[in-house]
Amino acid sequence: MVLKDFIFQNLYYFISLVALLSGLLTYLYFYNREVLSYSVGTVEIENSDINSSVSSQKVGHIVVDLSGAVERPGIYSLDVGDRLADLISLSGGVANEVSEKWLSKSLNLSSVLQDQQKIYIPFEWEVSPRAPAYEIKELEVSEPLVTSSTASSVDTTNISDGALEPSDIAVEDTGGIVNVNQASEEALIELPGVGEVTAGKIIDNRPYTNIQELGEKTGIYASTIDKIKDLIIF
Repeated sequence: MVLKDFIFQNLYYFISLVALLSGLLTYLYFYNREVLSYSVGTVEIENSDINSSVSSQKVGHIVVDLSGAVERPGIYSLDVGDRLADLISLSGGVANEVSEKWLSKSLNLSSVLQDQQKIYIPFEWEVSPRAPAYEIKELEVSEPLVTSSTASSVDTTNISDGALEPSDIAVEDTGGIVNVNQASEEALIELPGVGEVTAGKIIDNRPYTNIQELGEKTGIYASTIDKIKDLIIF
């Protein structure tokens, strides 16, 4: 009875408290539903934007030309956004003759392909060419030319017998050296400072053993001897 009397005495306050609690619970219920609905809607909008962005990037096709050290070179049609690794996979992979060093250093398999792009993968022999093979040929040696050194080796034993006259031998070295004991008049005249008269004296007073004897027998001027001393032999 005491509780009942208390409630009747404070009925106004009790009803007010119940109404306040009911209003508070109702407000929290509807507020939470609105917040939850807004959050879910935002997530859906964001997801739809992402999906539309991805789909827009993937829309369409590109055509790429691949050649070189691959199993199946040719022209391939791929989706927009595909990468080089996808293209090589479609071609069956690289060939055994591919330059692995160049492949690892110069090729980016993650690069995005572009329409009308040309890609060439070199072979090993293109990157590191082999040394050229040299052909060995035999040298053909022609007959040696007759020089003063070979002509001077002619047997002179027959000269005294009249079989071979010294004047008949025109001995001239390829370097301009003249053997004064065997050279012809024409060959002696080619020497600097030697004319027909001096050449005749040299032929008439043969043979000579050295430059001093040549000067003494022929009477050639010392200046002429000095000019020809490096151009003659005995």
